[in-house]
Amino acid sequence: MSQKLTKRFRWILALLPLLLSAATPISLTPTEQQWIADHPTITAQNEADWPPYNFNDHGTPKGFSIDYLNLLASKLHLKVHYLQGATWSDYLQQFQSGKLDLMLNIRKTKAREKDFLFTPPYVRAAKSIFTNLPGIHNLSDLNGKTVAVPKGYYIEGFLRTYYPGIHLNLQPNLRQSIIAVASQKADAIIEDYSAINTLMQENGLMLRYTTVVEDARLIKAMNIGVTPRKPLLKTLLEKAMHAITDAEMQDLNNKWLNTKGVEWRDYRSLKLTDTEVEFVANHKTIRMCNNPNWMPIEFAKDGDMHHMQGIAIDTLQLLARELHVTFQNVPTHSWSESQKFLAAKKCDILPAAIQTKKREKYARFTRPYLIYDLAIITRKDEPYVRSLDDLKGKTFTRKHGSGLITKMKKRFPGVSILETDTYLDSFRRVVSGRAYYTIATLPVAAYFISRYQMDTLRIAGYTDMRYRLSIAVRDDLPRLVTVLDKALAHLTPGEKKAIFNRWTNVQIKEGARGIDPRTLTMIFSLLGAVLIMLAVWYYHLKQSIKESRELLDATIEGTVIHRDAVCIDANKSMLILLGYTTREEVIGQNILDWVAPQSQEAVHAHLGQEYDEPYEIDILRKDGTRFPALIHGKWIRKQTARLISVVDISQLKKQESIIAQQSKLAAMGEMIGNIAHQWRQPLSVISTIATGMKMQKQYGMLDDAEFLQNCDDINRQSQYLSQTIDDFRNFIKGNNRRSSFLLRHALDEFLKLVEGSITSYHIDVQIDLDEHLHITGSETELIQCFLNIFNNAKDAFNAENPEERVLKISIQKDQGMIRICFQDNAGGIPESVLPKVFEPYFTTKHQAQGTGLGLYMTHQIIVEGMGGKLTATNETFRYHDQEYTGAVFTITLPTGKEKNTTTDSEQNEEGTPVSRTSP
Repeated sequence: MSQKLTKRFRWILALLPLLLSAATPISLTPTEQQWIADHPTITAQNEADWPPYNFNDHGTPKGFSIDYLNLLASKLHLKVHYLQGATWSDYLQQFQSGKLDLMLNIRKTKAREKDFLFTPPYVRAAKSIFTNLPGIHNLSDLNGKTVAVPKGYYIEGFLRTYYPGIHLNLQPNLRQSIIAVASQKADAIIEDYSAINTLMQENGLMLRYTTVVEDARLIKAMNIGVTPRKPLLKTLLEKAMHAITDAEMQDLNNKWLNTKGVEWRDYRSLKLTDTEVEFVANHKTIRMCNNPNWMPIEFAKDGDMHHMQGIAIDTLQLLARELHVTFQNVPTHSWSESQKFLAAKKCDILPAAIQTKKREKYARFTRPYLIYDLAIITRKDEPYVRSLDDLKGKTFTRKHGSGLITKMKKRFPGVSILETDTYLDSFRRVVSGRAYYTIATLPVAAYFISRYQMDTLRIAGYTDMRYRLSIAVRDDLPRLVTVLDKALAHLTPGEKKAIFNRWTNVQIKEGARGIDPRTLTMIFSLLGAVLIMLAVWYYHLKQSIKESRELLDATIEGTVIHRDAVCIDANKSMLILLGYTTREEVIGQNILDWVAPQSQEAVHAHLGQEYDEPYEIDILRKDGTRFPALIHGKWIRKQTARLISVVDISQLKKQESIIAQQSKLAAMGEMIGNIAHQWRQPLSVISTIATGMKMQKQYGMLDDAEFLQNCDDINRQSQYLSQTIDDFRNFIKGNNRRSSFLLRHALDEFLKLVEGSITSYHIDVQIDLDEHLHITGSETELIQCFLNIFNNAKDAFNAENPEERVLKISIQKDQGMIRICFQDNAGGIPESVLPKVFEPYFTTKHQAQGTGLGLYMTHQIIVEGMGGKLTATNETFRYHDQEYTGAVFTITLPTGKEKNTTTDSEQNEEGTPVSRTSP
């Protein structure tokens, strides 16, 4: 055989698998072949605007689903005729009337199974929320708000069923839905990320905030729905689906779903308005000032400000490619100097900056493009923490000048802070033990721990704070903000993930080396030792699982683990609560069957949340009886299952009834609420510790020191619960005899009773108090007056919902009288209502929320019982450089035993406030 022939033969052999793959026919029965001959053309819908799956480009059907169906048709030797120009709702009607043979991209539901024959799914799509409102992180945040929905889409029925508190604004298509949100006719839209993002680019629209919906019920597969009139068509399509090769499927993914992103970007170029195009043409070079040492967000390589690197810099490089511009670095000596340069117009942007009021004076901001939770970093030998509150008294370290230092000082006055020159120094202080913890974003923590091999550090928990980084633009270039916003919105999730992985997955690779026999012997010896250790570990794991089960069963609260609302485990306490005897009876049951009808909506609203605060529902027992319970849930096992803790609060409910009957005061119902608020956090802590110990035992991560520490923590929380009950019992049983008492003591007892409400409702209590003032009267009755006024302020906060909730309490001596003022910033009391607030049974609340006796009884106690005076006014004051208006309740009391009937009303003096609670 000649050399030329040999080469040709090898070439043919190399192509043979590909040729066979392309030429392999689908095996069809004679009946199926005849059906194709009788029906050479099938009809499907081509939607106007659902890219990248199904859309119309100047009359041409395009998209992932279109190409997929065309590929199926080519394998079956069929032609596809696409109907165009209708809405989704219209297409459904055309399908029902027989004009459409199939619906190309439709989700399978039980309701639709009676009208459709469904193929297996061929692609999955997750939903995202797009909005211009900040603070929307999940579907529950949209309760009471309006969501724009294309009529007939799956999301319409989903929201009506599971989120009835969301108002719907029905639109003919997805494009009009986006326009409704952009024009403020609706608050948000929920749909596939790629579809909305592409339509916004095409129409020059922008919705500033995006978040992926975590509700697993919305991560749905798309199927082809076939008319029941042609059942053989479904069989043919399924055969063609099985004949699609991996290479063909990968080509579709690469083209439309951003697996590689090349074809998609070529087709969907960035859409700018004529004005924006002109602006970019006149600003080909954009000057940037940087943060020189914020690894890995942005930093100077080897300290050279001419060579910037990091996540923000890589992001700008993508924007530069999209906009055909150059980002030119303007070297500075520090982050502080970079900010001054931007204010002085010496540069145009800061690549990564948090939007603050101070910076808003000289800069405008794009929408946040880097959003990171702040993690708590400690040494591995330190226990896990639930929040920053667990770290009181511990030394915190952070780079000098960080805005986080200011926040920590404000939130925890007196906190011990060790400031460093660099972020790396902060991490090293924790490693050496000079500081207990530092706080950093996830990419910063991952970078330093991995890059500098700080194996002794770990993420011990997360704060309730987030960094939202935007591009800061000098305030005289508003057009640059809109251009950058559009370019940021055009970035794909794959591109963002690649940048993140580059800077957080740092690996040190070494070249291959030969292994000598001695090294090989050592390796096998080590492997043998590892196998022995694994065997021992497995034995202890089995024991730990058994102990974890015993520990879980020993808890007084009921615990149930479910997956998609189906019970997969429950402890003994839960079985007792429900009236069952064995786990086998409850495993496999739908947990929603245990929830009373009036509590179903509350449970649905909480099922998909990452972690919810304890809330109250009614639970049904096996025999049909019900009991009130306090429950809360959390995702576990890498978001594959959810753990719910249940506490029977029947006794608390009975106590609430007894208190109401004995006191005859409508405001006493608030006491149970205060108990619940103060119980929620300890109960949550105990549950979290117990669950964490179980999981750590299951995976062999729980050592003796941590076990003992957790036991001590549980005991401390239990003691706190007991003390809380004692505080409330002492208050309720307190006598009403007149005596001389210290006002400081009365105020402290009052604050104990409302501590849970203060924390739960985020109220900043400011106190201005003369520590040595005594008064004669009933201390219990005065505390009751404080409670009634506090509850009135709390209800006003809930009704007005101000951004900051401030309650100023002042107790001072003025001209021989004791003057006690409660002042809030909830907007004040309407002038028409002020003269009536102390009348019996007068209330502005719904009947279910108040009876109008609280302030009336407070007036009776102060005036008739203590010989004082109670007034209500509206006043304006300044706090944190902001002006607020709110109600002021002033109690004026005599210092001696004699009654005083002075009627003058005076403004209390404002002293230096002392913060009682965290903001």
